[in-house]
Amino acid sequence: MASKSAKLLYAPWGTIGGLAAGMVARRLFTKVWTTARHEEVAPTPRKEDARTAEVVLAAVLQGAIFTGTKALFDRQAATAFAKWSGEWPDDTKPPKPPKDPKS
Repeated sequence: MASKSAKLLYAPWGTIGGLAAGMVARRLFTKVWTTARHEEVAPTPRKEDARTAEVVLAAVLQGAIFTGTKALFDRQAATAFAKWSGEWPDDTKPPKPPKDPKS
């Protein structure tokens, strides 16, 4: 588990990585959607003439691209931070002890 100072120092790295990932993911999704569907704009849930399947496909594809891109950027930021600081910025929490059933 990372120390409090490592978590504090990592916060800007994670924020910058998250913003960069969002910008890259948006461009990547637009490129994929334009190539696959020959449309520049993906349908939104409230677009009246869009088919439901197409709206759901766009949302799933966009979510997968964003999540994958975010994970890649976050992993790279954590690796760079660990090389710089010598400490991995682990975000896992220790498990809670089980409750005593007698209390």
